[in-house]
Amino acid sequence: MSYTIQQDTYAVLLPAFNDLNIRNIAEPFLRKGGCSILLGETREEYVNRRMNEKRINIEKKTDFIDLFCWAKTIQPNLNVAIDFEPYGINRLDGKVDLEWKDLNNISEKELYNYYKNKALALKQLGITMVLGPIADIITGSNPWLKDRQIKTTSYNISQLVKIFIEALQSLEIDCVTKHFPGYNHLEKDPAMEDTLLTTDKETIISNLVSFSSAIKVNTAGIMLGPAAVEVFDQVNSASTSQKLINFLKEDLNYKGLIVSDDLDAPAILRGKSIDEIAVQALNSGVDLLLLSSENDLDQIAQYISLSVASGNLDRERLSNAANKVRNLSFKKNLNNN
Repeated sequence: MSYTIQQDTYAVLLPAFNDLNIRNIAEPFLRKGGCSILLGETREEYVNRRMNEKRINIEKKTDFIDLFCWAKTIQPNLNVAIDFEPYGINRLDGKVDLEWKDLNNISEKELYNYYKNKALALKQLGITMVLGPIADIITGSNPWLKDRQIKTTSYNISQLVKIFIEALQSLEIDCVTKHFPGYNHLEKDPAMEDTLLTTDKETIISNLVSFSSAIKVNTAGIMLGPAAVEVFDQVNSASTSQKLINFLKEDLNYKGLIVSDDLDAPAILRGKSIDEIAVQALNSGVDLLLLSSENDLDQIAQYISLSVASGNLDRERLSNAANKVRNLSFKKNLNNN
């Protein structure tokens, strides 16, 4: 099946909504070719690493099911994503409770069954994708990942990543492992201000073991980090760096979906407009662009289209990215028919 440029421009966008009142924005987005949505959280919830009690008490399972049924009448091949981090943000449960799970003592079978049950609950709601697990191995301070990732051995993180992905994807819940290439130490929060990963290359390569584990078990996607990585490309953020993306594809032999971090982050924008950053990310090899639904999605899509028309973005690159996104939901529909 062939698609128009407009359909492709919307297909590569992943708008994040901070509540379930998405219909006014989501309906035209889906009708124009959008096929992915993220049910995210408010800035306050993100900072607190937990959903507020009011949301937890108000939102019901039937609200999610009804919303996704409505959305799929417009876009049958829909990717529905949420944030789900083993030790951090959990969009549905408020906050993941893994305090009782000492990774040094818990069995792999117990951990697998725990996540298999989580996956079953997600599937019953209609969730098809999670932004998780976090594969960053923390060795220093990191205000960005504070209370989102546990400090433990690289082996423990690698095993957690592996088991998380295997359990969820066994029930066709796609996992987007994050944040490549791994941020062991950051002085500032890249979601709040521009910053740079200054870790030496030897350490970065050593800490890739958790991402290698994810790739070995066929993680559906990998999300790039927000901050620039000095030893690869100190000019462009990880989410817009062709050098870093080429490294992911060629050195780690990764062939799956590549997702940007939130394009609204100061560390990604670095003084540019979000329109420019969207095109730069696509040119660099990103397939799916995460951004707030509060942006003018039509304006961004139009800018991408005009970039194709002017030759600033290759038509085939856009088409390949859009098809990679669509193929995730296509495969599920084929398997369920």
